[in-house]
Order: sequence, then C-alpha cells, then structure tokens
Amino acid sequence: MTRSDAQYEWCKCTECRLKDSNGVKQMKRTIKEHQRKDLRNSLRPGAPTFAPSSLPIPASSTEDCAPVLQSALFSSDEESDEDDDTVNYAAGEESDDDEPEIPEVTEKIDEQDIRSDPLFRPLGAIFDNLEGGEKDEDMAPSAFDDHPAIRNAYIRVFVAAAFDGMTRQAASSMLAGFKIALESAVAQSADRLGVCTDDLITYLFLCNGCWKPHLRHELTQLPSPHCDEPECTGILYTLKRLVDGEKRTPTLTLPFVPPEKALQRMALQPGKVDQWQKWRGPEDIPGIREPSALKGYAAFSDLDKPMTDITDGWRWRTIQAGLERRRNGKWEIRDVDVHELNQQFVALPNGLILQINIDWFQAVKGGNHSTGAMYATVGNTPRSSRCLREETMLLIIFPGPREPTQEQFNNVMRICVKHFKSMYNGFHLEVHGKPTPDLFHVQIGSDASDLIAMDGDAFDSTKLNQRDPWRYLKYAFRARDTSPEIAEEISRRRGVRWSAMDELVNWLPGVTNLFDLMHAVSLTIVKHIFREIFQKNGLVDTDASDRLEKFLESLIWPVSVSRMPPSIARGTGSIKADQWRSLITVLFIPNNDAKPSAPNTKNAAAQAQQEKLVRARMRENYLAKTSNPTEAELERINTIQMNRSLRLHYENLVQFTAGIRIISSDTISPNEVKRGCGAVQRSIRAWADMHCHLVPYFHYAAVHLEEQLLRYGPAPGWWTFPYERNNGFLGRFNHNGHSGGELEGTMMRGWWKTTLIQDLIAHLESIPNPATEDVDSLNVLKSRLKGDRSERHGTLQNYIARAQAGKNSQTVQYSRFPKIRRLREMEAGLYQLIFEYLRDLWASETTLIADVEMSNNKTARTFSGEVQSFSHIWIDRRRYGAATQQRGQKAQYAYIDYRNPVRIHHIFSIEQKLVDGRKLKASCAVVSRFWLRTSELEPGMQNAECLKAREVVNLEQLSGQFVLAPITICKRNLWITIAYDHVGTR
Repeated sequence: MTRSDAQYEWCKCTECRLKDSNGVKQMKRTIKEHQRKDLRNSLRPGAPTFAPSSLPIPASSTEDCAPVLQSALFSSDEESDEDDDTVNYAAGEESDDDEPEIPEVTEKIDEQDIRSDPLFRPLGAIFDNLEGGEKDEDMAPSAFDDHPAIRNAYIRVFVAAAFDGMTRQAASSMLAGFKIALESAVAQSADRLGVCTDDLITYLFLCNGCWKPHLRHELTQLPSPHCDEPECTGILYTLKRLVDGEKRTPTLTLPFVPPEKALQRMALQPGKVDQWQKWRGPEDIPGIREPSALKGYAAFSDLDKPMTDITDGWRWRTIQAGLERRRNGKWEIRDVDVHELNQQFVALPNGLILQINIDWFQAVKGGNHSTGAMYATVGNTPRSSRCLREETMLLIIFPGPREPTQEQFNNVMRICVKHFKSMYNGFHLEVHGKPTPDLFHVQIGSDASDLIAMDGDAFDSTKLNQRDPWRYLKYAFRARDTSPEIAEEISRRRGVRWSAMDELVNWLPGVTNLFDLMHAVSLTIVKHIFREIFQKNGLVDTDASDRLEKFLESLIWPVSVSRMPPSIARGTGSIKADQWRSLITVLFIPNNDAKPSAPNTKNAAAQAQQEKLVRARMRENYLAKTSNPTEAELERINTIQMNRSLRLHYENLVQFTAGIRIISSDTISPNEVKRGCGAVQRSIRAWADMHCHLVPYFHYAAVHLEEQLLRYGPAPGWWTFPYERNNGFLGRFNHNGHSGGELEGTMMRGWWKTTLIQDLIAHLESIPNPATEDVDSLNVLKSRLKGDRSERHGTLQNYIARAQAGKNSQTVQYSRFPKIRRLREMEAGLYQLIFEYLRDLWASETTLIADVEMSNNKTARTFSGEVQSFSHIWIDRRRYGAATQQRGQKAQYAYIDYRNPVRIHHIFSIEQKLVDGRKLKASCAVVSRFWLRTSELEPGMQNAECLKAREVVNLEQLSGQFVLAPITICKRNLWITIAYDHVGTR
C-alpha cells in the first residue's frame, strides 16, 4: 500500500532537528509522538532549564578513583512509537574473562536505550554521507576561534557524553539555553573541538557470509545485494523503498582505523616523536648499521645488567629493514633483502615496532555476543605510558555475535596487512613543530594474544627439537593455494593454517606469537595446581579449605593489591588472573602426607581419573620410544599412583612460586632469567616425576619462557594484562538487540573519543593567555586521564604506576592535608628520638640543641619540636601509612633497606630555619623493626606484636611492601611476613 506525500509533514522536534536543522519529513502520527516525547522530557523532574543568556556549567567530578565510561550514549534515526529503554553499565575499573562474580543488586536500576547515545549510529546512517572533505590535520580545531565560555560548554558536553553517560536528549537540554546555533550541538561540539572520530574511523561493509569487505562508495555502485564470491550465499545490503527513492542498508559493518591515521594523530602531539627516540643508547644512534646476529645469552655483554623493557631484549636489534617476502623455489618462502641493504630496522631514523593483540570477549553481560578487537601499541614508547589507553590504538572491532571462521577472519585481516606492508616500506607523517613531513617505517614485532596451540611431549629443554618456523610458513602458503580439502589435511598433519598475516615480512609462526604469562601461568598453571593437583586429589580437604579461607581472610595486604574473593579457598567462582597470582604467593599446605581420599567420593573419582590418564600417557610414550617393551615395565606403569607427600608438594610450590616471582619482575637480568626459569623447570619436572597430571602449558613454561624473556625482555613489557583491561572497558557497552556492527561501531567511537582528549589538552595548553573557562576546561579533561592516579589496584595498574615513577623526579609524594603537631605533646620519648636523628643529620650544617637547653653558641638553633605529620605518603607510587592515624593504618607495614620488615608509627616532614635565612628540611619515619629478616624462598616468622625499639629512618629507606599473615600455632600467636614485591627479582 502506498502513501501520498500529503501524509508527510516537516517535523521540527529535538530529535529530528539533530539530523537536519530544518527538520525531517515524518508521518503525522510520528510528529505527534515526537512532540509528546519532547514535552515529557521538558517536564521530567530534575531536567535542567537555562536562560538563553546564561552558560550552564555542570559540576565536575572530584572522585579520587579514575573515571570510566559508564555508559555509551546512543541515538536512533528510526521511527518508533515506543519510549526509550535503558541500560546500566558496570562501573568497575577492570574486567577479565575470569572476573569474580558480583552479587546481584536487588534495587531496580533504570535502563537506558542504546539508541539514546550520541555515539550510536544505525547501519544506514553511517553510509548516508559518502562524500567528506579532508581536514587539515595541523590546524587548530574551530572551537578555538570561539569565545572561551562557548568552548568550555562544548568541552563539558563532550566529556559528559563520552564519560558520564549523558544521553543525547540530556545533552540537548544542557545546551537549550544557548543561542540557537548551539541548540543541536551534541555532535557539533565534538567536531568543533577537533575530537570528532569521522575523520579517523573508516566504515566498511561486509558480506554476512564470507566477510569480504567493501568500501563505502561501493554501496551505491553494486549491481546486486548478493555477494560476488564463488560459492558464497551471503547478502551485502538490504533495500528499503522511500518516498524519494531507495535506501541501501548494509547487513554487516566493520569499523576500521587505518594505522597510518592513528600514528599521524600521535605524531602531531608535542614531543611524541622525540619520546619514541628515548629508548636509544649511545650505540643506537640512527644510521647505516647491520642487524645484530647475536642471539640468546651471547647477545648480552653483561649478564647481570637488568633488562627494563622490550627494547633490551635481543630481538629488538635483529629485525631487518628492506626485506620482501618471496617464494624461493617451488614451495620455500623466505624474506629476501632485495636491494642488499643489510640495514637494522631500529637504526632507521623513525623505525617503529608495534605489538598487536587480537582477542574476543563477551561484549554484554547476561547475553551471548562475542566481539573481537585488534589493538596495537608502539614499542618505542617508554613503558611508563605505553599501556595507557590514550597510547593504545584500537584498529579493528570485529562484529559479533559469533566469532568469525578462518576465511572470514582472513578476509578482514587482508585490510590490515595491506596497510602494514605499505608502512614497512616507508610513509610520511606530519610531525609537530616541523615544516615538512618525516619518513617513518613500521614493523609488527610481536603478537601477544591469549593462549597458543602447542604440540610437545617433554619438560626438558635440552631434549627439545624446535621446529623451523619457515617450514610452517611453507605449508601455510601451500594451504592458501590449494583446495579446502587439502588445506584441512595440511592442518591435521602439520598443525598450520593459512593466515593473512603470513604475508608480512619478519612475521614468523611461533616466534612473533608470544607465550603470555597472564593466561598461561596465572589463569592456567596456577589454577591447575590449586584446583586439579591439590583440591581434586584431596591434598586440601574440606577442613583444610575452611582453615585456608579463614587464613586468607586474616591476611593484611598492601593497599595496592586487589583482594581475593572468599570462594578462592575452595577453588570456585570466577577468579581473575592477578588474584590467582596473589594466591600462589601466600598458599601454604601441611608438612606431612595427605590421607587417601575416601572411597565413593568426588575426590577419589577425580584422583582415579587423573591417574588413569597419566598411566595412559606414560604407556603411550614408552611404547613410542622403546622398540622392545617389557611386560614388567608395562605392569609398573599400570600400578603408578600420584605421590601424596605434602612435604614434596610444598617444596615444589615454594620453588615454583619463587621462579614465577623472578620471571614476572619489572626488571630482570639474563642471569636472573636463567635462575627463575630453572626454578620453574625443576618444580614442573618434579611434579611430573610425582605422576601429577599436567596440562600442556606446563611444558611451555618449562621450555619456552627462558628464550622468550631473553628475546623480548621483562614480562610486564609484553604480557596481555593491559589488553584484557581494554576489553573490560569496551565490554561495558550494552547490546540491547543491536547487531550487524552497530554495537561495534559505537564501541569504536567511544574508544577514540576518550583517547582524543589528549589532543584537546595539547591545544588548550598551547593557548598563550588562557581564560578562566579554558583553565576549567583543562582541569576537567585532565581529571579524565588515567596517568596521574595515586591509588592503584590490580596488576596492570601497579605496573603502570611503578613505570611512571621511573620518570618522576619527585619520588616521595605527600598526602594533601598534613597536621601540625608538637612532639612534646605526643607520646613520651618521641621528641628526644627525632631530635637526636636531626642533630646527627644536620651536624655539618648547624648545631642543633633541644628546647630545654641553653647555649652560648650564637649559630646554634633550637629545635622546637614542631613537625608536619602525614597520614600516608607515596614513594615510587607505593603507599605507606602511619599506624597512629586512621587513614594510614592499612599501609603501616613495609620493608626498609631491601627486606627488613617494619611497622611505621609516624611520618614527619620537618623544617629548621638557620641564621642566614636558609631552611633545612628532613623527611623521616618512626618505625619498629621486626625481629626476623624475610628470606628469599621462605617467609619470615616471629611472635606477634614482638617489635624492636622505635627508631627514625629516612623515607628513602622504605623499599617495598609485604603481606602480613597472623596465625596461631600451639596457642602461640605468630606473624608471617611474605614479600609482595614485583619490582626486583630477589
């Protein structure tokens, strides 16, 4: 049934004027519904109203914790007679696949429709405007030509939309009091501020069958909606007949950010290109230089010198420039130095090495929508900021709700491969402060992505025959050029499939792909040791689990460590990687033999099943390696049982824990790599000799970690903690039934909106004489960045904090509100203690006398006893607190002088004025030492509350934190100190 044009009129409601300043033609009943919706919004309680002459400035957040994007702000161009539905986002800071379960909140929370978010765009709307002019990247955003008050309004609307969950309608109401040109400025505010993502993100549409990508301009040129690939039955778009013609809406879209554009954004930041050069030492000056041929331990001149970042691994200097991947003979594939340059890649003036991560995650809670993301970080960026969100490039978000097939994945990845090939050969970027573009080269150095497939049969690296990665490439290219049946046979027999990434120079299977400590060790090996070896085999029974739960509840952790859920004592619930890592640090088991599991129990059944599997594997291995097997040996294998000596398990556990602590440290020397990996290898081999069932990732930890640490440097420089946290950030968006790439497009826009704040800050800081409104805008934006937070929880946050402390010249940061105290009015003896410390400290500067003394020395100064008393401080971004103040009690335990445990009673800052007007300053802490020194492998133990006499130490002597475990043995209350320090390896 057709409708005449008489049924359509111009609708000038708020929603339609956002699309077009003149409104949009709608049906009469739709116009009435839009008018009713506008009326409801204007009468909504708490809805702001403003006078046209005033500029509303909403209150800014002053929370101490880092803000998160609590909701995605969505809108829809579709006609609807229904009220907006709503959703609520999790406000947590971190999210992993093993995130602990959160108790259900009984209070009903209003939900918000995804379409009311300014970041949301329907599939059709993205492809409506196919033509767009190029903008001058080097020009300041147009908002900087406006009045500062107007610019401040733009910034506050943008921040509220990007971070605080403001809907499109709420933002329009905020701007309703402005002059008419700003009434529909929700999208305009981002554009005028230079943070609009339209110039950064490229939207492609895909066949919903094979995922073959198409450019936007092809949408109107395709003769048919059917895919033109052979044997593909997919659909490219749907048709909708409108009054003024047809509208083609893609069935599946893909948001893609070309890496050149993402790097161009970075290069235009002041000082960014210089920052990419900071890793260079005297021997790394750009120039003509051959790639290093040294590998392994031979690549290091000093085996005791700590490696601090990925740039210290030997792989960094072996990458070669000027190569092409070519076929050498009928099957062989090689990277060929076509022009015989023999040039080291990082010796190029601007040779950037990227690390990528590709991962899928559940994009919604309570639903089944798997979304993929591809991140890239620049390895040349100092580690102090490399893991920050604004330094991470989100290049692709793969549409859900299901993960792609190998063919679909390759079709999408060909887009990236094309760009990375071009960037390896060289491209030009505009650089801040330079009149002409600079030449850059980009190489993918590593891929850190979850767990990897493996095929190994031993834990002894000396007996390992490693495969040649070029052999795998040969079969990968054969699989590409053959029939699907033969490709599947190659996969089954050779364990390799074709990937589009195989076309990239220096990309080698098993070499470029890293073995991730987070997934393989924390989420797999540690979990397996506790759940499978200890609990399922009855080594930790119900009674022991109860006592372990009470023990874990009594622990006093450093404030920077995320707490473990109570369910971890029973091995249940969803537990995050850093919580498994914390558990292995404090896990203790009895020093005797465990009793056999009672028959007809789950533990007995699990133990029998594991022993049966171990016997089958041992029999298979024996028959494969022995030409004349004996019945006696086969009978011995059939009677093998797991060793249940808890003393041996405890020795293995302590050795394994020490090894993991060493290899996961922020800095590590080659000799410490050998030492830590040796401890891990010995403990795993011992568990194998005890006939414990081990998963294949024990093999990787025992065999491959040593080479990888030497190749790529310390583990925190390349593990996947930051990428998993990014997935958690994206996963806070709600699905709400939108598919076809709409949700993924919203995620992509939301990500880049938050990262573009850095550019906006740079523009504001460049204003010569900023107005009051500009200063306020700058403070609002800076409060949203993650890089300046003092409180850190979790592995990634602690790593970033420690890394940033390395570039902070002020290692000690004080709490904001000290108390002015007089020592004479505090506990007895405290004045004399501080006075004697200061007298010795300042002996070369002045003669200090007590307030009860008399002296004829005119240069002598009397110490009045007035001090500044702090509840807590930060040293290298670790928090230390005073036990005598409420806000410092959670951080009152610390190490001084490396591994001497103490309790901190007071933290003081003291000034003394001299005769000549100079001021002497001292910062100190009053501490009491524990009686025992914590050793490296064994925890320290002493009587509870048994401390030495108080003494005064310099704040710089504070050297770390530990876990305090109060226990009772034979009616004696004891304290156990367990080192929790991942900065060093000892």
